[in-house]
Amino acid sequence: MSRRDENRWVGHPTWSAAGGAAVGALAGLLVLAFIDWRVDPERFAAHVRGMFGAGPRIVGWALLATCLGGALLGGSFGRLTRRLFPVVPRIVEGAVLVPALCIVIYAFGLPRYAPYVAESVPFLWSFVGALAFGICIALVPPIGLRRA
Repeated sequence: MSRRDENRWVGHPTWSAAGGAAVGALAGLLVLAFIDWRVDPERFAAHVRGMFGAGPRIVGWALLATCLGGALLGGSFGRLTRRLFPVVPRIVEGAVLVPALCIVIYAFGLPRYAPYVAESVPFLWSFVGALAFGICIALVPPIGLRRA
């Protein structure tokens, strides 16, 4: 092992993934709220009322699915970037990786498995939301530092 490798620090895999998952769940909810508000403000108000029990139950399931999806993506990103300490490269990676995944899902997944979602949500707002999500999860530094 060289002298250079002895001084390298890495984030703990579990703690970095947990930090990314927590921020991913929160960022997923914020991005969902932003897209819903941009597409139809009246429907957004109905969904907010539904969160507090005055609307359809599907809103709660959609929020749960968004939290789980955001946590899964954020946890994966946290685990992936546990060796990447400078904030600018993490932001660049998040700003490239998550919107690229959004494009792939929008091009190949939604038209086949959920065409009603592809028709109801404009691509521009979902892309802006994916960019914001990528930047949010990239701001979480590696957690639980230890020597490599």
